[in-house]
Amino acid sequence: MSLINDALKRASKPGTPGPQSGAPMVPADPQPPDYGKLLLSVFVLIVLVLVAGTFFWWKGRERSDLTRKIETPTTQTVASAITAPLNQAKTLADNLTKQNDEGAAIADSIPASKPVQEATNPVAVPVIAERAIQAATSAAAPASPSFPELKVNAIYFRLKGPTVAINGKTLKVGDEINGARVTQIQRNAVEVEFAGKKKTLTMH
Repeated sequence: MSLINDALKRASKPGTPGPQSGAPMVPADPQPPDYGKLLLSVFVLIVLVLVAGTFFWWKGRERSDLTRKIETPTTQTVASAITAPLNQAKTLADNLTKQNDEGAAIADSIPASKPVQEATNPVAVPVIAERAIQAATSAAAPASPSFPELKVNAIYFRLKGPTVAINGKTLKVGDEINGARVTQIQRNAVEVEFAGKKKTLTMH
């Protein structure tokens, strides 16, 4: 403020020399450019360009990889669909040719004068049929029941009316136990019959 006031006072005083009207005006010196800001701006611009280029390049590569993955199976599928029928047709033709060659070789090896003998023996047919019928009958027949578990506990032998104790039950000739019938009682053994089968039981 003091500088401004001093200048105003000098200007208001008479006799103070003012600026000469005829003197040429001298331009002020231009300020030097700020190279630091300019370099920083250029560096930031280069980094942005590199980042953008890298991003677009990565996106394009990812898209091309995806397209390649999609197109490759399709191409292989089409190729296999075209070649599979051709391979099958070729294999069938080779098999037919091989069979024709083998048939011709067999026909050439058989003499024309010899009659072909029948492989079936007429005598063996009834035997085979009979065995088949027996096998079917035995398979259809129910299995015979097994002999029951019988244990002789004691034998009371007498000339008239002998008895025996089997599984803790006293029996005489003609009695049954567990489906088995006592047919004979001897001094040291007992004979029983079950489902048409006879068995001799002794004391242990």
